[in-house]
Amino acid sequence: MQQWSGTLIPGTVRHILNRLRRKNWKQFHKELIVALCGAMIYQVWRARNWKLFKGNHYKYKYVCDTN
Repeated sequence: MQQWSGTLIPGTVRHILNRLRRKNWKQFHKELIVALCGAMIYQVWRARNWKLFKGNHYKYKYVCDTN
């Protein structure tokens, strides 16, 4: 996600949201970062649930592949 967005996203979600409040970025850039964080959290949650309830395991290559 960092390569695609061209934005370095360090730290925890709470840290990222606090930094966004202080940044002087355009509103669209802030909304993009929040959407990226939400997408990453959702994908991790989804992979965890599939592993727990369906017994499916994602391979890292397929979860993070951009092709």
